[in-house]
Amino acid sequence: MITYNNWTVQNEIFSLFKFVLPMFESIFGQDIMAKEQCAVYIDNTCATAPVTAFNPTRIILKAEACHFDQVIFQLAHELTHYAVRQNTGYQYTNCAIAAFEEPAAEAMSLYILKFCSEQWVNCDFYQYNLDYEKNFESYRVCIYNGVNGRNPNNYSEWTSICDGFTGSLISDSQRPNVSTMRNTLYDAFVKFPADIGIFIKYPLYMRRNPYDKLIDETTWKTVEPSKMSFITSICAVQPVII
Repeated sequence: MITYNNWTVQNEIFSLFKFVLPMFESIFGQDIMAKEQCAVYIDNTCATAPVTAFNPTRIILKAEACHFDQVIFQLAHELTHYAVRQNTGYQYTNCAIAAFEEPAAEAMSLYILKFCSEQWVNCDFYQYNLDYEKNFESYRVCIYNGVNGRNPNNYSEWTSICDGFTGSLISDSQRPNVSTMRNTLYDAFVKFPADIGIFIKYPLYMRRNPYDKLIDETTWKTVEPSKMSFITSICAVQPVII
C-alpha cells in the first residue's frame, strides 16, 4: 500500500496509516493487506466513493487530519472493504451484501479504535499527546452507544435496508441505520479476536437467492468447524426470512 495526500497533511496521514496497517496485517495477514496497490487521501472537498471506484484502488477520508480518532475510524472502515476485496476479488455484488458489509466495516472500525487505545504508545504521535488513547475509547463508546435501529427480523425489513444501498452512497442520509447490527458484530469480534480473520470470507457463502438466511452458515461451519462459535455470532445479524 501507499499513501498520497495534499502537502499539509501528508505526514499526519502516513503516520496514522503506519500505526493502523499492522493491526490489519495481524488480523487478516500481510499477503491480504499487500495484495493490491492502494492510495489513501484525506480530502474534505471530495465525495466519498467505494474503494473499487478508482484504478489504482483509492480510499478517500473526510476528516480533519488532527482528529486521529475520526481519521482512524474512517480508515479502518475502508480498509475492511479493501480486505474483503482482496480475498474475493470484488467489493459488492448486490445490495444485500452491501447491507451486511457496511455494519461489519463499522464494527471493525470500533474494534480498531479499541486496539488503538491499547497500542497508542506505538504511534509516532504518542510523544506529542501521551493521553490520546482516551479519545479513542470515548469515541468508540460514543458510537457504540448511538443505537437508533434494530436488527431486521423479516423479509420486508431486510429489503428496506437493502434498498438503502441502491444507487449512490455519497451521503450518510442514503445509508440505512445499521447500529444494532454493527454492535452485534463488534461484540463477536471482541469475544473471538483470534477468529476475526475469517470474516472476509463471508462473500463465499452468500446465497444469491436467499430463502432462509443470506449467509449459508451451515456450509461455512462445515468448511471451518473450529470457527463455529464465531460464525454463529456474526451470522446473528441475519433475519430469518419466512
